[in-house]
Amino acid sequence: MDNILHFSKVKLNNITGNDVVDFLQRVSTNEFSGLQINNFRSTFFLNNKGRIIDLVTVFNINNKIKILTSEINNSKVKDYFDKYVIADDVQFLELESDYIRCTLFGEEIINKFIFNLKLDRPVTGRFINFDNRLIMYHDFYKSRTLNIILKQDEKDFLVNQLKPYNPSDKNEFDYYRIINHFPIAPNELNEDFNPLDCEMEMFINSNKGCYIGQEVIARLESQNKVQYKLMDFKTYFKIQEKDVIYCRFNDIFEKCGQITTISCIDGLYYFLGYVRKNLLSNDFYINYNNEYKKIN
Repeated sequence: MDNILHFSKVKLNNITGNDVVDFLQRVSTNEFSGLQINNFRSTFFLNNKGRIIDLVTVFNINNKIKILTSEINNSKVKDYFDKYVIADDVQFLELESDYIRCTLFGEEIINKFIFNLKLDRPVTGRFINFDNRLIMYHDFYKSRTLNIILKQDEKDFLVNQLKPYNPSDKNEFDYYRIINHFPIAPNELNEDFNPLDCEMEMFINSNKGCYIGQEVIARLESQNKVQYKLMDFKTYFKIQEKDVIYCRFNDIFEKCGQITTISCIDGLYYFLGYVRKNLLSNDFYINYNNEYKKIN
């Protein structure tokens, strides 16, 4: 699975008003001063406990700001704006069209797509708007990927550009995410965890000053108190998402983590999960049919 093509539903929203950039600078984790035309920034919206509301991507398209959210969390992001827009001149406007994100993993499939459309490759922090049909950008998170945002009715056009590659199913995509520690909402990115738990510090600017949840994040970083680490495992027996991960202490099994994503390939179960950082030297177990079985 060196080259993966995956489609997911997303929401693209217009953010209007004179105070949009200042508002994003005030409430989100990344730096937004000087967001130029054809540039983008990915950023977290956090609650006041530093937990994840959503990871969003903000585009400056000809001085019009659009914000991309996960489909499942779009209403939460809208509520977030409603809560924190006080005297600001900011409006959150949901677009009526259905949008999807195509994510390409792998140099071969990315190069094929770029060649077929006769495009330059997007550079860090900038996106390409192809005929107002496709928005393309690299997010540079861990594994190199190309993200393409398009309307649902443009999907066939994109699939034709990528033949002979076919879209992956959920199981294949989850396997790729597991082996690359690639978190998504709602499995790993949710209000049970913060961005440091999943090692996504690249979307936090520590020099920008205050934002919602900043005091918690700063304390976790400065005092080395990040509680969880995202890890991958595999086993031969069937497991379920949200199953508890246990550690053993003097023949007593205590909860130390949780499974977030599962994939079954060739009879083996691969899974991603959060475990407590202070217990990384311990063995880990799953309760399978009332028997604690070791995982690795």
